[in-house]
Amino acid sequence: MELGLKDINKSILLNPNNGWAYRNKRIYFSKIGVYDRAFGMFNRAKDTHEFIDELYYFIGKTYLEMGNSQKACEVWKEGLNQGERRCEAMATACGD
Repeated sequence: MELGLKDINKSILLNPNNGWAYRNKRIYFSKIGVYDRAFGMFNRAKDTHEFIDELYYFIGKTYLEMGNSQKACEVWKEGLNQGERRCEAMATACGD
């Protein structure tokens, strides 16, 4: 996993606006339980204003892992509004 992080950091160094790299770094931080950094990477990815598939899906999963299902549902619904197809089932399961 550390080698992957090294590659992600290199991608960010080469292109500081690489939203995909920030998304992947967010996944890394979530997997190791450093949630504050995960949320920071989510915001950096979102700030690139490019479509990054599964960005909202994974941040919703992070909220769910933390026990905040209400916030997870909000994020998945936002992801669905942004065109993320993978959020559809999650947002639907949340109800209204």
